[in-house]
Amino acid sequence: MQYITQRYDGKGTLISETRVDLTPEDIAREWDGIRQERNRLLAACDWTQISDATADKDAWAVYRQALRDITLQPNPLEVQWPVAP
Repeated sequence: MQYITQRYDGKGTLISETRVDLTPEDIAREWDGIRQERNRLLAACDWTQISDATADKDAWAVYRQALRDITLQPNPLEVQWPVAP
């Protein structure tokens, strides 16, 4: 399967495009690494959901759901990570 990665400057102008051929095993390894990072990020903000936390629970819940949905993105080489509140 071929993936295309694109890089843009801060003004939205395409500055490079790379085509990468990945085997199904390569893709699985990429997603495994992404899941590991997602799990690490979720664990790091578990404290936001306890009853006596002073954090904005709603904002953190949205962030945590975006982390859980990370593997719904189509390209493991261009994952858009959510920003923590």
